[in-house]
Amino acid sequence: MSQDISIEEVSPKQIVGLRTTTRMDRIGEDIGTGFGKVMHAIAGAGETPTGPPLVVYHDMADANGDMVIETCIPVGNDVPEQGDVRTRALDGGTVASTVHHGPYDQLRAAYEKVTSWISEHGHQIVGPPREFYLNDPDEVTPDELLTRIEFPILVHSG
Repeated sequence: MSQDISIEEVSPKQIVGLRTTTRMDRIGEDIGTGFGKVMHAIAGAGETPTGPPLVVYHDMADANGDMVIETCIPVGNDVPEQGDVRTRALDGGTVASTVHHGPYDQLRAAYEKVTSWISEHGHQIVGPPREFYLNDPDEVTPDELLTRIEFPILVHSG
């Protein structure tokens, strides 16, 4: 299940990322492949990650079921471009966030909870959601997985 939802200010992050078009039936595989390519570029540049890996959901599923995601890893310095793997800034700012405790296949409920909360409080989503993977699925059970979900928002001031 998910923790409470909070509004936070987050700092911009320098990330190395790979955009991919995927579908729900292969998203896990595509995320794994993306992280492998991003880590290869980071290691090849002699860099190390400065934070947990994340996925930015640029376009959610369209009528055909396709979605555009970006698998990313924060770094301290620019990493030379390798194919579609690029360094860029991940915007900071105000986010509505929660931490989901449990399997990845139960994340949809956490997303629904956050988007409902944003709407109920009159806030506006102003950027793509992102998931930060706070622990490693190879090291913990599915029930122990921790995933931070962030939605960039414009806070309703009334």
